[in-house]
Amino acid sequence: MSIHNDSLSLLEQIYNAQNAYGSFAIVRNTFDNLPFKDRQALEQQVKYLKDSGYVENHTPCVGLPISLVLTASGIRKVENIQTNASISSINIMGSNYGIVGDNNSSNIINNNCSFSDVQELVKSSDFSEEDKALLLKELKSLYDRIEMKAPIEQGMLSSIADKIKDYQPLLGAVLSSLTTFLTTPK
Repeated sequence: MSIHNDSLSLLEQIYNAQNAYGSFAIVRNTFDNLPFKDRQALEQQVKYLKDSGYVENHTPCVGLPISLVLTASGIRKVENIQTNASISSINIMGSNYGIVGDNNSSNIINNNCSFSDVQELVKSSDFSEEDKALLLKELKSLYDRIEMKAPIEQGMLSSIADKIKDYQPLLGAVLSSLTTFLTTPK
């Protein structure tokens, strides 16, 4: 057997002893009378279980060389209780996309902005009122075509490109919508 399997077998013995007596303990005489190899194996198994977070010391100060109780992780291991890590969803809007948080496994950006989202970005921008009105007019015709799944006419983007290229949130939203439109099968 392996240290892992032997340790899990010991973990079950500790579980049973804890349920029956409150803890698992080996008195000094019993421990000292074990053959050297058995004592060494027992120490390795206990270390393995402690390092894995399955057990912790109980009362070693009373002269017991091994005195253990199970942790919550140890109990879950013996009782074969699966824990599911909660997965949180974080929506990030802006030009700097990335993964934020713990245990992220992918970087999927699905940011298909609607015209109302783009409208809010334009309204919150530093453009003059005249430029805002012009941008909204041009973007409205672009988003109307996207919604109808109609082809984008030549020159539609060039009329707004010089204005939005320096305002990254708006550029990111428009490019995301265009990318989704262009890559979606018609």
